[in-house]
Amino acid sequence: MLSVALLFSACAGPMASDAGELGIPVMKPVPLCAETLPAWREYILPNGDDLAYASIPWHVTFGEGMDAARAEGKPLLMWAMNGHPLGCT
Repeated sequence: MLSVALLFSACAGPMASDAGELGIPVMKPVPLCAETLPAWREYILPNGDDLAYASIPWHVTFGEGMDAARAEGKPLLMWAMNGHPLGCT
């Protein structure tokens, strides 16, 4: 687990930027330590925008969704897929 955290800290997360010689920001990894933990926590934990999907009144079954859409006179979006939700198969 520790090696995963160290690898993660070297690849992503909150970054400190410096202006490159072309004026393009150059990102430098921020190490995971006690001083940077609050920044990492803020970066990793979901915020209001990340949790906006939870405010949608999802229906568990297609039938429930059809009944609700019909009752409200609204269209129904059916999202169907095959495989892993992140495309990792």
